[in-house]
Amino acid sequence: MTEHTDILTDTHAHLDMLGDNNTIRGIVSEARKVGVGRIISVGDSLDSSRRTAGITEQFARVYGAVGVHPHNAATVNDLLMEQIYAVSNQPKIVAIGETGLDFYQSTAVKDMQIKAFQAHIELAKHIDLPLMVHCRQAYGETLDILKKARFLEDKVVIHCFTGDKSQALDFLDLGCALSFSGILTFKNSEALRQVFKDIPLDKILLETDSPYLTPSPHRGEQNRPALLSFIADKAAELKGIDADEIIKVTAQNTDRIFKFSKKN
Repeated sequence: MTEHTDILTDTHAHLDMLGDNNTIRGIVSEARKVGVGRIISVGDSLDSSRRTAGITEQFARVYGAVGVHPHNAATVNDLLMEQIYAVSNQPKIVAIGETGLDFYQSTAVKDMQIKAFQAHIELAKHIDLPLMVHCRQAYGETLDILKKARFLEDKVVIHCFTGDKSQALDFLDLGCALSFSGILTFKNSEALRQVFKDIPLDKILLETDSPYLTPSPHRGEQNRPALLSFIADKAAELKGIDADEIIKVTAQNTDRIFKFSKKN
């Protein structure tokens, strides 16, 4: 693993799933020692979003995204979205999400997911925060909804992108950024690696999706932000550039999209 000197940003981690505050303190400290200087902790329900907002207040350079995961779409109604809106007003919240569509073995019916997704879109546009989108086996529907929403450039992040080149180009045409996880390091992910090579550098973000999707060579362990370094190294290798360059570029991308300087 390369030791990095620039600020590496984990744009999608679920710190609230990793343990109590003392455990999280150790996880954040470990990440900083290997150059992961910023983390966006992402909520997936109202309770999770509230805890995420609390975590951001306890740790420097830990920011938050608040929203309801498509698996929990059945809980979304006007009252809940008002409560998410209230949480989004806290100082270090930089995005709305995780929201989107997941038609792979999801317990939430499609209509509920679509309505919940649209509610998050309305909120993100109302408060002018970027949208963090989960898309699994729902590419066509997700693309159609985002087209109709007419977001400005850099206002949508496709979290944990795993699609093909055509899908990537469609999202890029809408001004979306694509975030890549530890899947990029998996042995059976050669197709994704080939897609990654063609993504413009200024549209790439990196994430762990902790505690999920642990990168190689740490498969079998619980994922955590410190392991983002392995994803950055793989990204640099695929782009044929130094690891410090991929970190510099993705740091610029995250600054541009999430506007951290306005949240400190």
